[in-house]
Amino acid sequence: ADFVESYQGSVERTLRFVNKFDPVPRLPPNASDPITNDADLLHRGLSHLLQRPLAMFGGEAYEHTCHRTQLDHGVTSSMSHWANVAAAASQLSSKRSNDEDGDGLEADTHAIVPHAVPMYQRHLDELLAGGGGQATAQLLGSALTAGLAAATF
Repeated sequence: ADFVESYQGSVERTLRFVNKFDPVPRLPPNASDPITNDADLLHRGLSHLLQRPLAMFGGEAYEHTCHRTQLDHGVTSSMSHWANVAAAASQLSSKRSNDEDGDGLEADTHAIVPHAVPMYQRHLDELLAGGGGQATAQLLGSALTAGLAAATF
């Protein structure tokens, strides 16, 4: 709390960009972060898992220096994330049961954990452009991937 107060007194403006499902900018977790969507709920669960190790190192009272600015809002990023989680689970299942390379569905790891700089750039560009048709195309692709993944279970 003292650091945050000192930081905010010294630095006039700070932005903290986050992609919805990226855990990195939310670490260490802060219990006062609001839950506004499915990703927030997922991150809250992660914070409960990390609670004991953080307490051992004195990190349980961590506070971010500013509020987050989430770049990827809406159902599109959630659909993409969960469809790719399902595709990854399907790939793992087929590899374990068939001992194959899992050539069927391919999970996009960047959609599962969107931490790479190009993902931030893409989401920032989409936010600045107001979403547009690219988001609709991505939503349709995600829905198709989710349907294919569900059919393989």
